[in-house]
Amino acid sequence: LNAVKDTQYLRLRTFLNYQNCLRTIVSEAFGVRGDRCKYDYRRGGNQRWVERIDTIRLERVTPVRVAEWQQRRIRQAGNSPAAIASAKRTVNSYVRCARSLFSKEIQKRLKSVQLPAKLPFDGLELFDSGNMKYVSKVDAHALIAAARNELKQNDPEVYKAFLLGLF
Repeated sequence: LNAVKDTQYLRLRTFLNYQNCLRTIVSEAFGVRGDRCKYDYRRGGNQRWVERIDTIRLERVTPVRVAEWQQRRIRQAGNSPAAIASAKRTVNSYVRCARSLFSKEIQKRLKSVQLPAKLPFDGLELFDSGNMKYVSKVDAHALIAAARNELKQNDPEVYKAFLLGLF
């Protein structure tokens, strides 16, 4: 991770997000339990938790291990279709972010780092998370008609603000 950070190919905020996703995957895949101390940035609890994760060698983080983590994460969602869909989107997001740390562009810049022959996300498939496009359930025509009936005569200034808010 330090070598990727040192390339300065990614903006710091992007790198930190990708790093957190990779550490989440690794910690959950290898059962590195974190109690409340992992959120303790002031007294070193977070640093100790990060060090426990960072001791896991990259060779051990295999695509099979990551795929098992994916399945376990989905099973933990329970039986609710909404919870399962949410878990799939979360897992996909974590994998996409963490996988970005091993992109060809970054690998070209890692001159002194010997990466394993099989990278953690090689051949790993994402879940089909369905259509995530927002579809409004608001009936705009009914809303406008209701505003006209309630506000046009009683509170014309609010009605004007409502109409201007449409554009």
